[in-house]
Amino acid sequence: MIAAAALALVAAYPLSAWFPEPTDARVASLLGFLLAMVPAALFMAGILRAPLPPRLLGLIVVLGLALGFLAAYLEMPALAAPFKIAAAAAAGRLLGVHVPGPRWLAFMAGLVLLIDAWSVFFGPTKAIVEATPSLLEYLLVVFPSAGGSVGAALGVTDFVFLAFFTVGSAITGLRHRLGFTLMAASFPVSLGLAMGLERGLPALPLLGLAFLLANADLLASRGGTRRKPPSAPTPATGPTAPTGPIPPAGSTTPAVPTDSKK
Repeated sequence: MIAAAALALVAAYPLSAWFPEPTDARVASLLGFLLAMVPAALFMAGILRAPLPPRLLGLIVVLGLALGFLAAYLEMPALAAPFKIAAAAAAGRLLGVHVPGPRWLAFMAGLVLLIDAWSVFFGPTKAIVEATPSLLEYLLVVFPSAGGSVGAALGVTDFVFLAFFTVGSAITGLRHRLGFTLMAASFPVSLGLAMGLERGLPALPLLGLAFLLANADLLASRGGTRRKPPSAPTPATGPTAPTGPIPPAGSTTPAVPTDSKK
């Protein structure tokens, strides 16, 4: 699934060039964004569900950013996108497993909403756009546009928080599947609002609201319950006892569970 989604994401860029270019550039950007966002979301979901150890996740972060930045430098957004998204998914997963509880996750949703809005309108993001716009090529995932031109973009950190809230929801008993779907769907909504207002808007405020919407009743009633880590198996006794070493606890970063109905 991961490889297929990554190939579909890369293929979305040349495929978008075959689309008739709409007369409205905003429509062209939105169509190209939607074409690439679907495989991008599936690609990220695959990384979040895979049983990957922490060291491998850390390696994905380092290599993903390095190769993503290199592809951006070479002006190859189709190759940069999967590398940057992979790095963001791995980073968000590494951070998400340390969430102490659901109410803390809700607090983080409100906090990033405010910080991202401040950064875009008054803070570092605004300063980068005005002073060194070329730096954005490395900090953004650039999506295609119908007709083949460069389209809209999302920050790498937007994908980090998508992964962070999804993994955090899974380990605290919240609705991680519904949350992931609504949070991913908030990206084109944010893009549509930005186009309608004809100005750049932060993506994390709607992402945070989507997380809260998916889990509002659970947070209000009981706040969710953090999942207990799986207990170590009881060593066998007698002649059938295993003689090999017991894997150390925490040797694999918990993946987003696939058997949950949430």
